[in-house]
Amino acid sequence: MNQSEPSRTLRLPTDEAPVGAQADPQASVRALPAGTTLHEYRILSVLGSGGFGMTYLAQDLNLDCKVAIKEFFPPSLVTRTRDQAVHPQASAWCGPFRTGLKQFMAEARTLASFRHPNIVRVRRFFETNGTAYMVMEYEEGESLFRWVTGRGCPDRRTVLEIVMQLLNGLEAVHAAGFLHLDMKPSNIVIRPDGSSVLLDFGAARRLTTDGGRLITTILTPGYAPYEQYHDEGRLGPWNDLYSLGAVMYYMVTGRKPVDAPARITTDPLLPATAAANLKEYGAGLLTAIDWALDPDDQRRPQHVAEFRNALLDDDPSLTGGFAAPARAPFDQAPPGTLEAPLARHVGQQAKGVMSGAARTAPHLGERCRTPERTAPERESQRTFRLTTLRLRMKAAGEKPGSRPAVWPPPYQVEPSSGKGPLKDRA
Repeated sequence: MNQSEPSRTLRLPTDEAPVGAQADPQASVRALPAGTTLHEYRILSVLGSGGFGMTYLAQDLNLDCKVAIKEFFPPSLVTRTRDQAVHPQASAWCGPFRTGLKQFMAEARTLASFRHPNIVRVRRFFETNGTAYMVMEYEEGESLFRWVTGRGCPDRRTVLEIVMQLLNGLEAVHAAGFLHLDMKPSNIVIRPDGSSVLLDFGAARRLTTDGGRLITTILTPGYAPYEQYHDEGRLGPWNDLYSLGAVMYYMVTGRKPVDAPARITTDPLLPATAAANLKEYGAGLLTAIDWALDPDDQRRPQHVAEFRNALLDDDPSLTGGFAAPARAPFDQAPPGTLEAPLARHVGQQAKGVMSGAARTAPHLGERCRTPERTAPERESQRTFRLTTLRLRMKAAGEKPGSRPAVWPPPYQVEPSSGKGPLKDRA
């Protein structure tokens, strides 16, 4: 970012405000009035406002359906005249506004290319009134905030159903080189069929190799990691995974986490393993939440696949009821090393099938691999596993040094196999 272009951090209200309430009490004054026509869309009402603009409910006059329209309108930089045109408040803000407008259009173009069931679909975008607009599908349903408020904390399986879908959506966003950076219960909609969709990419940023940043930082206290509070924060998937961990914390406790800056010196946040119902959610799930909520971004899961694998490791049956992971969770193990563990569970016939598949499909190993973890990633996963095991032993009334509650440990190789072990992802 050019040093002549000021940077601002906008803190949005937390989700304790009713859904549909304006983030800014002056938003209705600055918003386009109902009845305004933008191309083939007629504005019906204001859905919400934030640090980068307004979101409207509108009617598509050609297709006769409702849509959501996002207007690029950073209220700290611009004002609206009587003819609905948008102008910078002062000449000093012309550069930052043009930079933000250009990036808004570039990101709208990328988001419009997504075709994912758990990401809100962008239909089109255009410029008028001196600013830009993004037309999105209007998602029927309830925000996760209202959904939890009305029903109470969901059970373990429901939490995982929602989280697995959100992880799949996040993975698509990250693969395109973007971060969401404002995940929170009010930006997640639970559709009538129970599926979830991630909304509001107003804070989204493209990852760049030169450390480039947007002119404005949006964050929501309680859901934003500490590195989003300052300009030198390290950007990457771990930012969104912290926010997802905060969303999960809210789902299992009914409370938002403590704001990240307050957790740096003496952390007052009660861990999910202590704040939530251990019997209902299990040590593995709650420990995963605490792992994602680590204030130190180096100790968090670094990629969606790493966090998903932790949840799958805790309960392998998840693959039967949830969307499949983007990569098979076999890490660097070649097909041959899978034979002994597989045969223990489903017999020698499966071992033969696996051997045949390895011979006829030598590329299978490549398809079943995930990127090799760095030393910090391996250490964070090891810490996660050890903590989970201790909690399971505690829940089972066992003492350290005794037989673990889950035995044998995952991927233990039979002494008689004569083969090397399938490496634990720790």
